[in-house]
Amino acid sequence: MKDVRSGRIPTAMKWEDAFSTRPEFDVFPSEKKTPQQLFKDRLARARSLIKENTTRAATELVLMQQDLATRPPAAIDHWGLPRWENSAAQKSLKQDVAEGKHTTMTRSKFHKSRPEYKVYPKRYIARKVEQELALQKFLKQYRTRRNYY
Repeated sequence: MKDVRSGRIPTAMKWEDAFSTRPEFDVFPSEKKTPQQLFKDRLARARSLIKENTTRAATELVLMQQDLATRPPAAIDHWGLPRWENSAAQKSLKQDVAEGKHTTMTRSKFHKSRPEYKVYPKRYIARKVEQELALQKFLKQYRTRRNYY
């Protein structure tokens, strides 16, 4: 599957040529089918699955864009606050947390430090700081594990 997706086995390549590039398939003989027949069937199935998934993904992308064009996200969330995602407050908070400003101030002073924070309640901003810290901790651990294995 990886070889078909990455292009090592192009869609125009005949199954015999693809089979000859992969000697490991000769190791597992089957009583019902020869290794060549197994490889041919599996390669055809992998190609059809990739084609189906590619066309399905393209169709879903078009439908999602149409849906977003007709029904854009609400500007106000269900608590009556301005939407947090992609707001100026979110960008400022990420920058402030990266610079460590949240450690040098109390919650009240941090909330008052930028005008975009004042739109939201103090507890809301404090929770967003905690979420950003948890996200940074998770990403650090994820990158460490990914490089370790």
